[in-house]
Amino acid sequence: MSELTTTVNLSTRMDPERSIVLYSYMVNSSSNRVCERMVRGALISDGRQVLFSRGEGEEFNCTGYPVEILTWEVIQFPPGTFVQQVTAQLTDTSASVSLPKEVDPSRTLVLAGGQWASGQVHGEGRFYFEELQSEMRAQAFLSDPKHVKLVRETAYTPATFTVFVIQLKP
Repeated sequence: MSELTTTVNLSTRMDPERSIVLYSYMVNSSSNRVCERMVRGALISDGRQVLFSRGEGEEFNCTGYPVEILTWEVIQFPPGTFVQQVTAQLTDTSASVSLPKEVDPSRTLVLAGGQWASGQVHGEGRFYFEELQSEMRAQAFLSDPKHVKLVRETAYTPATFTVFVIQLKP
């Protein structure tokens, strides 16, 4: 992946209300531009495609090194498990995002498909000035039955995150 986005067509449609995307990747970069090393994944096209993106459109500064290895899997949970994919752009250090449907906090978890360092959500952003992963790394948690809260340490530029709110079958 040397571009800002890559779309993968799935051979079988996955139910977006029961599915999540898990992924891992490797960028062999000696640069300190963190935007080229942070990838966000999401299920799109009503469960027919997976989108991977980085740099939030900043092609000049965020694509110097390609993503050499990108592995992924879409997991579809059994009937009774309900998934809500939430994508939010943070312009500040925190944001509360409303869920389309209320969940039961006693059986709900929040995670991101690309949770590869420190158990935190990794997103994409345009920050390229120095090695500052806190721009595109956040904590995500259910703050109440109708909201997910995202918190990051720094906010010099906007960053976009995708998380999955998974309510497990009772």
